[in-house]
Amino acid sequence: MVDYELLKKCEVYGQRGKVHKGIVSGCNYNTSEAGQPYEIPACEHHIDGPNIKRPMELFTMFHTKRIYTKVVIIFFKYCLLFLYYYKIIFFQQFSALIDEFIKTSYSVRSKEEIIQREIVTNGPVEGTITVYEDFMNYKSGVYQHVVGKALGGHTIRILGWRVEEGTPYWLIANSWNSDWGDNGYVKLLRGANHCGIEGSITARLPLL
Repeated sequence: MVDYELLKKCEVYGQRGKVHKGIVSGCNYNTSEAGQPYEIPACEHHIDGPNIKRPMELFTMFHTKRIYTKVVIIFFKYCLLFLYYYKIIFFQQFSALIDEFIKTSYSVRSKEEIIQREIVTNGPVEGTITVYEDFMNYKSGVYQHVVGKALGGHTIRILGWRVEEGTPYWLIANSWNSDWGDNGYVKLLRGANHCGIEGSITARLPLL
């Protein structure tokens, strides 16, 4: 059983089992790398690409092939009711389970050197940035907001830092799939609280 099959069961108790017992991840869509491939292609709602961009397109794809499965129905439910159900009901229960594996969580001061020290000592940290329209089209180089309105806040993971052609940057892992940005990553200007990157940093220590 691969992880998306949990959605065919009761979501809350399926996730309980995943946390306590673990579960095998499927291999990429339409491949045979290892294990059972995912039946649903990756979403591309943030960029132009060949895959689905909205849940309705997924339903249309399966409808055209006259395939009606619980996967489609639950995927619909998962996408459309995420804010209402998972953030309000599921998130509370899942957070309680995750807390069993976290020793402590804490905020990191908004100073470049302190953030760097935290990464070196305990690993990647979480940050929140303001996403602007030109961020959506990022491909390479050190991102600096130039044009476009603010679209909202977004949580990212800061992995490390370097300097590119004299410009300091944070190396960030985004969550929009590997076909966005630089293979799923973005370099964002460091040391100027650009897009609020250094203003809201949190970290966690696991129970060992």
